[in-house]
Amino acid sequence: MSQYADINGFVTFTYTTLASDDNKPATIKTAVQDGGDWVDKVTFIMASNKASLVTGTVINPFNGNPVEGASVILEESSSSKHHFFDRATTVDGSYSIAMLPGSYLINFDINIGDANPYEGAYSGSHTELRKDGTIKLRSELQLSQGQTHTFNSQRVILTGIASNFPAGTEIYFTPIGTQKHH
Repeated sequence: MSQYADINGFVTFTYTTLASDDNKPATIKTAVQDGGDWVDKVTFIMASNKASLVTGTVINPFNGNPVEGASVILEESSSSKHHFFDRATTVDGSYSIAMLPGSYLINFDINIGDANPYEGAYSGSHTELRKDGTIKLRSELQLSQGQTHTFNSQRVILTGIASNFPAGTEIYFTPIGTQKHH
């Protein structure tokens, strides 16, 4: 399907779902002219009466700036099925994704470029910092039907200074009264 913008820059199109599309996420991609460049923009939709909405903002944990073009991956806890939303964040770092209710692991793939203040790489159970300037963050997420859930990437980032720990030590933060690690 191809549509062109009107004189005001608006595009109207109709996407008709089939029965086989029910409860499946879909991606709408557009090419937007920005000066002499064409920029790809994506929107994620789902045809469902059961959907939950996951929204949030992805930030660079080292400088607090929003991250445009971060990928969001939702992994179903029961089946390990992955739902990839490539370049899901906008220029202000925000994203909005419709998913079916359930238990998921939410993963953020963030390119921080030269903002990494550390040398080398780090790999833990919830965070991976790579030498190439990318970070992978992972956390648990429970989605309920008809609800909007806000999940910001910084919820899984804590900064501070700790000393006298041997190399490779992982630190977990557990809310009082639970056994869940954050």
